[in-house]
Amino acid sequence: MLAKLKALLKSDTTADITAAMASIDLTALRAALDAANAERTRLLLSGSDAEIRRAEAEIEACRLALDRGEAARTELEGRLAQATEREAEAAIRAEHAEITAKRDAIVARIKTEYPKAAATIISIIEDDRGLAAALSKINDRAHAGDLSRYGLGLIKTPSDFVWGNQYLPTVHFDGHTSLLPTDSTPAVGIPAEMPRR
Repeated sequence: MLAKLKALLKSDTTADITAAMASIDLTALRAALDAANAERTRLLLSGSDAEIRRAEAEIEACRLALDRGEAARTELEGRLAQATEREAEAAIRAEHAEITAKRDAIVARIKTEYPKAAATIISIIEDDRGLAAALSKINDRAHAGDLSRYGLGLIKTPSDFVWGNQYLPTVHFDGHTSLLPTDSTPAVGIPAEMPRR
């Protein structure tokens, strides 16, 4: 019993400690002690002195086994509480580290990819704005009927051409685009109207 308890007390994980606690059957140990006491009582009436002494030795062995089992159980309960806290801390630290690493990867992407993407979108906006005056001028002629004799009509804006069948009223690319600034590109849309800290 002592060797078994020493082996159980080496456990340091919640799974091992829980299994160790489950292997200590205090009910069975108490039943064994009760049975040993009952046997001594029976022998007091019919047994020899030697049999009674053997029964008392068995009672002592059962009592010692129960005491050891209860002590081990108490020790394991304390260790289980510590292991549970330790594993909970390890789990949250691992989750924290994993999320921090993912955050850092996104930060790296923002720093390397976002400025290029923003520059591309700003270039499209600038081209869109650059076309606006010419587009408006020729569409004014279309409204006046100047182009109909050539079989020509209104020219859709780039935004109308791309998104016109999806959204009403008309969506304008530059008016619906907001970009945070970078070291190499300006803010666009709402961020451009907000003061920087």
